[in-house]
Formats: sequence, structure tokens, C-alpha cells
Amino acid sequence: MNFRSTRMSESADKNDNVSRLTATYLPLVETIALEYHNTPNASHDELVSEGRVALLSAARFFDPARGNFISYASTAIRNRLNDFYEKQVRQAEAFPTSIDAQKSNEQSTEAEPKFADDAADVRLSARRSESALILREAVAQLPARLQIVLKSIQAGKTYEEIGRELGISKQGVYKLAQPALRQVREFLAERGFGGVDSKGLLASQPASDEHN
Repeated sequence: MNFRSTRMSESADKNDNVSRLTATYLPLVETIALEYHNTPNASHDELVSEGRVALLSAARFFDPARGNFISYASTAIRNRLNDFYEKQVRQAEAFPTSIDAQKSNEQSTEAEPKFADDAADVRLSARRSESALILREAVAQLPARLQIVLKSIQAGKTYEEIGRELGISKQGVYKLAQPALRQVREFLAERGFGGVDSKGLLASQPASDEHN
């Protein structure tokens, strides 16, 4: 057998091993995904999908000399789900409803998937449209660079990814994001909004306890 044939045979064997490991340990992904059930705006199927990507990568790069595959794969799956969880939290904290949501009440009656059950509720649709408009106004008052940072966070990008696009470190992105988010919160507070309710709608500030 020549060198080329040997390499092809080794490659085929490795692919077979990867397929075997992936198929064998898919239940491991399902089990670990249950630990991340509280990930914001993510279904179990999405968690499993992320976990499968990590499992496939682990199967490809696993070296038996490094120890037990279950431990190796479990770490890889949890690392990816940890990253996914943090991304979802950043999105939920920064923008509870999309900046680019439809602008008119007529357009906003076309429900997004997550609000499909509320499509018939015109009042809820109007409030959602209003929340999106106010958030767009809040971001629009920021300098262009800060707008890019916040919109990138909303799109689910990591600080490292944003930093590469802006030519700065991820620490630099963090330093830009914090005052940007603070300014958005201050903008909302000045207009009487103190938070976000369970449906991602801007909520009014509670009445002050101070007496005149």
C-alpha cells in the first residue's frame, strides 16, 4: 500500500471514529443541555444544536492519550453552552426588544415568532411597537461608535468579535459598552421607564416614596 492510500485509509478510519463517537454520545448533549434550561430566549432544541457542534468538534480533536472522552466532551459542550448563555444574556440585558423592530402599528401586527400567541392582541402589539421606537431613539442619541457597539451586542456578537471589527481589544469594547448602556438607561429613566416586563416591554418606573 502506497503512502497516499495509507493516508486515505487513516482519514476514513478517523471519520468513522468521529461518526461513532458523535452518535454514541448524543444523549450526553441532551442531558447537559437540561442544565442550561434558564438560558434567555433559547429553546431546548437550540441548546442541543449548540451542544452537538461542540460534541462533533470534540470527537474530531480527541486524543485518547489525554484521558476519558466523556470528560473531554462534557467540558467542550459546557464551554460552548456557557458562551451561548452569556451571549443570550448580553442580548436580553442590552435590548429586550429589537432596535430594528417594525416602526408602524400596522406593520407591527405581524407577530414575531416568540410573540405569535399575542398576534390578536392589538394593544400588546401597539405597546411593543412603542417600546421598539423608544429604544431606537435611546440608541440614536449615542455617538456612532457606541451605536455600533450596542447594535453588535444585540446581534449576539461577543466583545472579541466586536473588537476585531473596531480594531480594539475586547476590554476596550467593554469600556465602550458600559457607558453606552448607562446612557440608554438614563434616557429611558428620564422618560419614566424603570425596567422591562416579562414580555420585553418597557415598564413604568414605580412611584416615588418621597413626600413633598
